[in-house]
Amino acid sequence: MKPTDLVKGRKYRIKGTLGDAVVGKFIERIDRSKSFFIVDEYKGLDRPDDDGKVQMSDYVIARNVEEIKEY
Repeated sequence: MKPTDLVKGRKYRIKGTLGDAVVGKFIERIDRSKSFFIVDEYKGLDRPDDDGKVQMSDYVIARNVEEIKEY
């Protein structure tokens, strides 16, 4: 998926390196190289007030992020 096609507030499937996947909500894109997602499964892993924010590069988004088709 092209990083410029991401829509704020929409949920996307993020594929992991071992074939697993999580769902993340896109929140913002900074400059031309960084984008941020909130992943519910990652909330609280680092510390109790961790909000599950994940930073991704354009390269990772192009390879590992898919739009979730809602019916």
